Amino acid sequence: MLIQFTVENHRSIKNSAVISFAASKDKSFEEYLLHPDEKKTLLPVLAIYGANAAGKSNVLHAVSYTHLRAHE
Repeated sequence: MLIQFTVENHRSIKNSAVISFAASKDKSFEEYLLHPDEKKTLLPVLAIYGANAAGKSNVLHAVSYTHLRAHE
């Protein structure tokens, strides 16, 4: 289960960028959140959006690259 992913110095991403599935303290949609244990509350989905050429595809490439390297 992916909870947090950090990438830096990959393609156009120079500084550290963090993707986190950790939920905020807001309880508005509590019934949709995941609770893998008593300490964690996670989002079931995540959206990456931004301007054209902002690096969205490079973030996905970094996640994919890391996944492939882990299974070598």
